[in-house]
Amino acid sequence: MASLGLNLSRHYDNGTSANYAATASGDGLLGSVYGRGGVLWAPNADNDILFSATLKQGALGVGTMVEDDPIASPNLFVADYSRTSASFTTIKGGIDWTARLTTDVDLTASLGLGAAFANGGATANVFGVGTVTGASQSTLFAEYGVRLGWTPAPATRIDGFVSGSSGTGIGTHAQVGAAYHLKF
Repeated sequence: MASLGLNLSRHYDNGTSANYAATASGDGLLGSVYGRGGVLWAPNADNDILFSATLKQGALGVGTMVEDDPIASPNLFVADYSRTSASFTTIKGGIDWTARLTTDVDLTASLGLGAAFANGGATANVFGVGTVTGASQSTLFAEYGVRLGWTPAPATRIDGFVSGSSGTGIGTHAQVGAAYHLKF
């Protein structure tokens, strides 16, 4: 479970401005539970191939979040998203191939394909309109990455990695980083 700071913006025609920008900020909680299973195939001593499947159920709960209503530029249809929630179910299949290049260097390449299914939608109480429910969007996605690991000593490991994800309606995101592991 993670506590979140949330920011939202939406644009609408309020009768005086064709593209009125309403903003809100608030807090929420994000949590999920998942199960992952797989089969490991080792075609030889230097290669491991892991086939896996993941099923995850996640939920987002909004604590307090009300749109701003500035005096200089009134928000005629203030939306209150407080005390609402949405959930999603994700299924993913993946393959990870690890090759031991030398006794202290290994390389892992990963690929996962999946879908996230929205359950319900966001709800808001809009001033002058009432309760409005938006339709959540489901998405298809791919996750991919490469990690290079070096073990200079039995209790020490250094990793460098590049990973990313791409999907319908969510765009492409990339991460580049390094990690240091110390066993004791």
